[in-house]
Amino acid sequence: MLTFLLQYPVIAITAVLLLAFVVTKFTPAPTGHGHRVLILTSSLVALFIGVLSCLAFDKSDLGFQFLTQINLLEEFNLSLTFGVDGLSMLLLLLTLFIFPVLFLAS
Repeated sequence: MLTFLLQYPVIAITAVLLLAFVVTKFTPAPTGHGHRVLILTSSLVALFIGVLSCLAFDKSDLGFQFLTQINLLEEFNLSLTFGVDGLSMLLLLLTLFIFPVLFLAS
């Protein structure tokens, strides 16, 4: 599990946040706290994955790292590629740090 998180951190972060969104969007909240706790927990898990990926990031490599390519339509040569470089890793960490702060403030 930890090797998957370190090999594909962008996919793991996206999956965690998307799953939390789907659960909160399509399930009724029994109380007002249920969805808030789920969203805060998922944002903290995403932050944890982001910090782990930052520690595994090779700063001496100038290219993209943690590349993942998903082929959508092969007959049209259409694919979706995820990856991070130095600047996008910094912006990803900043975004993942702001999420829990915003949820706590709301």
